[in-house]
Amino acid sequence: MNKNYEKLIRAAGEDVRLTPEMRERMRGAVMTHVRENPRARTGVPVPSPYVSQAAAIFAYVNRPWARALALLLIVVLSGGTLSYAAEGTLPGDTLYPLKVDVTEPVRTYLAATPFAKASWEMTLAARRIDEAATLAVDGRFASSTALTLTAAFESHARSALADAADERDPAARAALSATFATRLSAYDAVLAHVDARYGTTTDGTLRAAIAARAVSFADIASSTEGEGERAHAQADAAHLGARASAAIDDSANLIGNSRGQLDAASAASAESDLETATNLAAKGNELLNHHDTEGAQHAFQDSLSATARLDVLTHAAANLKIPAFSLATTSASTTTSAAPETRDGEQRARSASGNGGRSSAASSPEGASRDGTGEGRDLPNPGSGSGLPLNL
Repeated sequence: MNKNYEKLIRAAGEDVRLTPEMRERMRGAVMTHVRENPRARTGVPVPSPYVSQAAAIFAYVNRPWARALALLLIVVLSGGTLSYAAEGTLPGDTLYPLKVDVTEPVRTYLAATPFAKASWEMTLAARRIDEAATLAVDGRFASSTALTLTAAFESHARSALADAADERDPAARAALSATFATRLSAYDAVLAHVDARYGTTTDGTLRAAIAARAVSFADIASSTEGEGERAHAQADAAHLGARASAAIDDSANLIGNSRGQLDAASAASAESDLETATNLAAKGNELLNHHDTEGAQHAFQDSLSATARLDVLTHAAANLKIPAFSLATTSASTTTSAAPETRDGEQRARSASGNGGRSSAASSPEGASRDGTGEGRDLPNPGSGSGLPLNL
């Protein structure tokens, strides 16, 4: 086996290992259950102790909670190798239950803050969409799979909504929600393109759920604006700027790692959108230095939305082999530009267009490049019957 590959497996395994305290708790729970639920003695002699031990194991494992626990024990004992192998699995694959029933719940348990919990739950919701798109491209998207993935998406999206609402920092809550709305809108357009290109369907129920949750997150972002104490506004904006900078670094790494899978046009578009996000963050820092905290927060929020959209399109272009970035250009040419400046203006725009949030929080990097501030750009239209536009 290639030594570099072995190093990657070991590194992946380190991420899912339990702490000594958690292992002791798990071991104690198992032993307590075994002591309290002894196997009934039948008086029939057992030919081999190994057969008896195997029967006992299968008796306990033949229960849903025990199967999950057994999978977790296998992950721990394998040093994370199986967890690493399960990451890229799809519904129907052998290791997929390990992915969704063990490794993902473990990471959910380890998320400590509302922000971290919401981000991880949204990542899981996005994974279910990715799986639906990949299965559709492969011609393996069955109706039963559609129901399972839609239910899983809804569960993760609801958890993300609840965790986002629990975030105490208004600026972080608004940015988090607007970013999620952007990602979901982009994912919906990707699914629409997959359906049209491959002559398959990723199920209207899933896309309807995605559109509805995009509106829900945009509503949180819109309703959060103006909250918070002025005394903390500078610090809140600075924290938001740090998150925008980290997101830019993550997007740059994604583009770099996907370079060999992107065609020339997609690679160029990705770099252009990354530059737009970087310029928005730089504008935010400039406004923050001039004590314009509200303007800085909006710019950082726009940068976060730009990188969220960029990540979805880069992933789709690299893994699904579709012209994801050209979808944004096509959508942008058919959407009316608007940028309400006041909360009253926002409500009027939402009433007129069905928009779920603040325009500058969920607008297109193409529009952002016109003025570098994130204003004067297009509103998403979650009510669109043909898929949400990508010019977010």
